[in-house]
Amino acid sequence: MTNPEIISHQWLQERVQQLIEDNDTELDQEESLILYGLDSLRVMRFAAELKERNIHVSFEDLIKSPTLAREGANKSLI
Repeated sequence: MTNPEIISHQWLQERVQQLIEDNDTELDQEESLILYGLDSLRVMRFAAELKERNIHVSFEDLIKSPTLAREGANKSLI
């Protein structure tokens, strides 16, 4: 097994903006991304993309906390 790819918080924000098809809106890190239009299908797609990068975050984890806010010292969710 390889080490997880290191991704930046900026990459996460840009990728979420692509998923919600809105590159102009500044995303509030504490706000639910569901309010920005991120639906469950896009969350599933994003979870699969992260898995391809060897970052294992479940769909359930992403849906439970759909924000860009950091949780703990080493963990970021969408």
